[in-house]
Formats: sequence, structure tokens, C-alpha cells
Amino acid sequence: MNDLKSGILVVDFGSQTTLLIARRLRELGVYSEVWSCADARLQQPPLCLGVVLSGGPASVSAGHAPTLPEALLAADIPILGICYGMQLLTERFGGRVEPGKVAEYGRTELRKCAESVLLTELSSDAPGVVWMSHGDTLTQMPEEFVLTGRTTSGVAAVIEHPARRLYGVQFHPEVSHTENGSAFLNRFAKDLCGAPGDWSMGALKDELVHTIASRVGPEERVVCGLSGGVDSSVTAALIAEAIGPRLLCVMVDNGLLRAGEEAEVVEFFGAHFSAELKVIDASQEFLARLAGVTEPEQKRKHIGAAFIDAFVTAVEGVEGVRFFGARHALPRRHRVGLGRWTVGGDQEPPQRRGFARPAPLRAARAPAHALQG
Repeated sequence: MNDLKSGILVVDFGSQTTLLIARRLRELGVYSEVWSCADARLQQPPLCLGVVLSGGPASVSAGHAPTLPEALLAADIPILGICYGMQLLTERFGGRVEPGKVAEYGRTELRKCAESVLLTELSSDAPGVVWMSHGDTLTQMPEEFVLTGRTTSGVAAVIEHPARRLYGVQFHPEVSHTENGSAFLNRFAKDLCGAPGDWSMGALKDELVHTIASRVGPEERVVCGLSGGVDSSVTAALIAEAIGPRLLCVMVDNGLLRAGEEAEVVEFFGAHFSAELKVIDASQEFLARLAGVTEPEQKRKHIGAAFIDAFVTAVEGVEGVRFFGARHALPRRHRVGLGRWTVGGDQEPPQRRGFARPAPLRAARAPAHALQG
């Protein structure tokens, strides 16, 4: 179910709402992944049902602006450009985008001005409300595209090329301020791209729990760092559901926690997890290592070494610890992994001691409450 071949790829051009696009698609039961526009994988046509090009802060006419990967067009799949994404399609197919006389930001009325495969929720008689956030404006239509929607101020807002299945919208359907925004994305993802709509966060959670349970032997234990934040809490919740009390969570007090934060984490953990929690007071060690250090990279190395030393201390004498549970981040995507736990000798560099390279378990980026449900 978590295969992009049956989902939608969201290409990120720097918009603040790129992740929201992916979230809206997942809420519709459509699996989605977010890739940076600079991702090397975009040198080849992606294996997916459709692509959404996000908005972004750049101007398409600027020399340093991100460009449209040609491999996306070679894939011959439906493409929806949102805001900057629409402007990229415009420029690529011979249209023109110029700074607008008036930037639009906020709620705007949209009217359908021609037959449209996208605007099925909008009649020609009554305008709909959409959310705009742009300074540049389409001033010349791209070749073979049809203008199907304008704002009441006359700005070109929806363009379509049905034969090539290329679509562009100047507004943001992913934000709640746009009326029928979810219906719009549903139309694109399911009707035009053919996405099955059978993906769910619950199924993803079950898959991850099953994968963890199958990797960890019946007598083996997992140690997991717990800060109380979303990332570590979700990771711990998944592992705890898979192996129960064989999970050992370690919270390291580095001396920089908020007032009462440690007690809150301990209380929450006891109420929700059937696992062991160790709290290590390493505040003096952290502060001693950072004393007089001002260079950021050196601080990072000192902090990393101190954390690893604290974890090694926490598992000394604990039988059966074979894995380290971690959430590690890639661009616009989160994964949960289990790496082999190996406690080495003092001759090893402290920033590496005790850790092997994680082996990832696939997991789309998601809020903690969705994974707990």
C-alpha cells in the first residue's frame, strides 16, 4: 500500500504548504511522497500515477529559480502545477509570467470561464472562494492550454491541457481557506490520475509494527532514545506495540530541558507505554563538554558524543539489547529504523561507538496522533 507506483508524487519547490499537499492527499486515501525539486531521482521519469508541483517563493524568470525537471514530462502522466508550479508549466510551454500589478494574498473569488475537467465543483454562474498567495501573474497563455478559470479581478487562475493531461492553478487547493479544495485534489488524484484511494495511516502503522516484530527476536531487546517530542514518541509507540516490555527507552537530561519537562515525559510514558524508561542525568557532562566551545560544528560533535556515552551507560548490564530504534529524516520524508546495537571498546571514535548504520522501515511523514489511532 505504501508504493509510489499507486500514489502521487509531490515535488517541492520551497512552498510553506508543500507538506500540507501531501497530507491532504493522504487524507483522501492516496499515498504520496514529497521529493525536493533538486532530488537526483527526478533525472529519470518517476514511477507514480501523477505529479503535483508545489508553490514556491521564487520567480520563474529569475536566473537562480528552480526549473521544471524534464523527466516529469517524459513520464506522460497527469501533472498539476500549484502557484509556482503553474508558472513553471506556463514558461515551459511558451507562455509568459510577469510581476503582477497587484499581488494577491488571501481569499479571492474564482469564476469558471470555460469547460473544465478540474472545476467540476464550480458552476459558471456562481464564483467560488480560493486562497491566493502570489506576486507574479500569467500574462500570455502557454501553447495549446485553455484558460478555464479567472479571479474576479481578472487574474488567470486555472489553465488546462487535457490532451497532455497538464493542469495549473494559481490558487492553493491544499489550504482550508479554499472552498472545495479537497474535492479539487480528489478529482485530480482519483479521477484524472486513477489513484485507488485505499491507503490509510492505520494500515501503515500495522505494517510497521509487523515489520519491527518480525525483525526483533523473541529474546532480543531494543533501546530507543526518548525526548518527549513527536518523532521519538511515535518511534517508541511503534516499537512498544511490536515488542512490549522488551523496549528500553532512554531519556537523557542534558541540562537544557524546560522546567518540569522531565517529569512530564516520565508521567506520560508511564500512562501510555508498556516498556521500561531510564532517565539519565548527564547535565553536568554536557555542560562540561560545552564549556568554552563556541564553534557550532564542534558543539554538534561534543553533544553527539555526550549523547552516545549516555546511551552506552544506560544499557550497560542490560541483557539482550540488540537494536537501536531511531527516527531519521530525509528531505521531506520521515522514516523509522532499527539499527544493530554494538557496544565497542574505547578505541572507537565516541561519535560512532555503539551505533551501526540504521536499516530503514518505510513510513510516510505523519503526526503522532495519526499513528496512535
